[in-house]
Amino acid sequence: MDSPGTTASDSGHDVSLGAVIKATSALLLLNIGSGALMAIVGVRLSAEGASSLVIGAITSAYFVGLLGGSVFGARVIDRVGHIRAFAVYAAGDAIAILLLVFAGDSMIAWMALRLVAGYCMAGLTMVAESWLNHRSTNATRGRVLSVYIIVMNAAFATGPLLLNFGDAAGSGLLVVAGILFVASLLPVALGRTGNPEIGEQARLGIGRLFFSRPSGYSGC
Repeated sequence: MDSPGTTASDSGHDVSLGAVIKATSALLLLNIGSGALMAIVGVRLSAEGASSLVIGAITSAYFVGLLGGSVFGARVIDRVGHIRAFAVYAAGDAIAILLLVFAGDSMIAWMALRLVAGYCMAGLTMVAESWLNHRSTNATRGRVLSVYIIVMNAAFATGPLLLNFGDAAGSGLLVVAGILFVASLLPVALGRTGNPEIGEQARLGIGRLFFSRPSGYSGC
């Protein structure tokens, strides 16, 4: 890995496939845990007799949080840097997951905790993607982000397989998911790469984005 303060372009060589996978190792753990939770939450709530409407509302709360984190999550990164922001969001997500054990049949508690989990997950994704973008050159950025997307989707798809190793109606699998989020802190804390420099920021409005890339905007 690069030394603190060194970018991929500064070091004079491209980011290798191994370096990308190493850089996304923390996100591997996060996405396995996140994928597992998507399955665990629905199965657990169904086992407790929750209606489809309640399960849908609680699931939607996660994505509301994800949207909120996408809009406002950068504030923590700006304030404390990428490494500390990652620690903050991973810890927040782990707490929100583990508190589900005590949520009981309270729909409000489940919605609030899933909303917090979504917000924190957006922040974690923002940290990871900006970090990889910082470590990439213009020549390698496409390959780096492609590998990142493949690895993340594979991890997310693997998560639900955890249902085969426990009872979703119990607390064990929720605790395992929380542990995965805590474990994601280890590769980040042990890494030697420093925080990317945060340059001057400018907002890209919807109109400007459309006229800049109309086909990509329309496709999304």
